[in-house]
Amino acid sequence: MSFINVSVRRGFLIVLLAVAGVQAGFSQTVTATVEGTVLDVQGAAIANAQVSVQNAGTNITRSVKSDGEGRYFVNTLNPGEYQITVEAVGFSKKVLKGITLNVGADARIDVPLALGPASAELDSRLPRRIQCGGCK
Repeated sequence: MSFINVSVRRGFLIVLLAVAGVQAGFSQTVTATVEGTVLDVQGAAIANAQVSVQNAGTNITRSVKSDGEGRYFVNTLNPGEYQITVEAVGFSKKVLKGITLNVGADARIDVPLALGPASAELDSRLPRRIQCGGCK
């Protein structure tokens, strides 16, 4: 009788571990996220700024508006090189290039905007290439 109980327990444990392993495999992240805050040069938040995140390889663009505290959030981005364009009324447009997102990246990129006409575009290469594989 005890042999049967041990066999049943082992079988149950094996099935339980197999199911847990399958679920863990499905929970792996294969995309990236970019978030940050749009600010003026004095550090005040800019609400309703248009933030566009464009994949340089596919030209697919995702656009969002910053919230009342200037925050933006773009998730489920495929790994690759990106360009971020930020525009707001009364401020010069800013373009950030050279952003490389790896699988599972959580990149935080705050964007300061200078006062000026929307037609004045500030093209910025980031001081260093951002390689995000889990940075925040």
